Amino acid sequence: DIICIAGNHDLTFQPDHYVKCWRNFHVRPLDDARARRGMSNCIYLEDEGCTLKDITFYGSPWQPEFYDWAFNLPRKDIHEVWSRIPA
Repeated sequence: DIICIAGNHDLTFQPDHYVKCWRNFHVRPLDDARARRGMSNCIYLEDEGCTLKDITFYGSPWQPEFYDWAFNLPRKDIHEVWSRIPA
């Protein structure tokens, strides 16, 4: 099994942000639904967990704000999101 988690370069995985910034990164807008469908051979985690072979994994793409990348949050807000990650 393969587990995937989006990161700050995976702009199309954050559609609300992507519609505002795609021109900074691409010649034409990409289809976020198509990008997600392309991940059919793995388990995609976005603020959720899964268990494989008795090991629990949790995936969250959020990071402190950095330029105009994906899944950025202001430092004052990031801890609230990170606090949802199970211990």
